[in-house]
Amino acid sequence: MRQVAKSYSAGLDTRALRGARIGILESFFASGEEAANTNSAMGASMDIMRKSGATLVPIKDIFDIHEIGEMQVATYETSFYFDAYLRQENAPFKSLQAILDSGKLAKEISDSTRNRVKLSMSDPDFKERMLKRGLLQDRVMKLMADQKLDAVIYPFSRTLVGKIGGTQARHNGFLSAVTGFPALILPAGFSKPSPAAPIGVPIGLEMLGRPWSEEKLLKMGYAFESASKIRRPPQGFKP
Repeated sequence: MRQVAKSYSAGLDTRALRGARIGILESFFASGEEAANTNSAMGASMDIMRKSGATLVPIKDIFDIHEIGEMQVATYETSFYFDAYLRQENAPFKSLQAILDSGKLAKEISDSTRNRVKLSMSDPDFKERMLKRGLLQDRVMKLMADQKLDAVIYPFSRTLVGKIGGTQARHNGFLSAVTGFPALILPAGFSKPSPAAPIGVPIGLEMLGRPWSEEKLLKMGYAFESASKIRRPPQGFKP
């Protein structure tokens, strides 16, 4: 059976949310004033999905994002794959360590990347994380099968994202990163404007599907964006 579509754009359909069953991972939402903008935008986006014909299913299962974050393996793989890529390209640097030594990286990025260079896929902790990753994949697949879900959604960040170069401590992107399942980030809304963000801070909604469901995800994402028309181009850039 073919798992990669010949064309992902040919099948895009504004009606793709009709009859879709989408789970809401409630444990990926925060509460309180700091989450008010995010929760409001998510609520409005979910209303649009319902009006577009989707059935939204609250998921009470507790997925601990901090625990999932401890399963991620990217920090152990960074040097191996980064260096392999640089070796096959005509790049001015031949390793990640050489880039770090150049001093051309922003300090915030450089500091976090130096810790990654120290880790490798031969570390015992990497193998332990891979085992936990497999169990998480099974758990998400079972949830989606039991609830007959086409996808699950949650805010990409439980609170507003931080400034460029700063920490993104409350993001939920670990679920897709750790499972390796396909996911889309869709525009859910904006926070109230401020001097630092004249049009507001953009708020993202993540939609995660089963393995090889990219075609279905893109169709549902297209239908949502067609109905919501939330996206605003950043100021200072031409259309």
